[in-house]
Amino acid sequence: SLGQGVASSARDVSTSLAHDSDEEEYSDETMLEIASQACLEGDFDAATRGFEECLSADANDVDAMNNYATMLFEHKLDVDKAEVLLRRALEIAPNSTTIMGNLALLLLDHRRRQ
Repeated sequence: SLGQGVASSARDVSTSLAHDSDEEEYSDETMLEIASQACLEGDFDAATRGFEECLSADANDVDAMNNYATMLFEHKLDVDKAEVLLRRALEIAPNSTTIMGNLALLLLDHRRRQ
């Protein structure tokens, strides 16, 4: 579930994600938590910025890929990009049943819509 692993809530996610470069940088884990929390709160623009920032810092961050893809798929924001992210994550973590399951759900849903 997208909500799992979110240890802290972000009071003002937009401000957090728009911080100046002079301020303290967020760790990858903290940015993932902020992005995931933004998604849970329905702030998909802030969540997108956060997930993109995570992937800019670490292009192989499978947790960021999975959470980002889940948001894109569940909210029908960009199903094609979600599939690309999940396939890439599965290449990096081929034994991840979470990623396999999410990709399977996406593909089944896509197939039903054809």
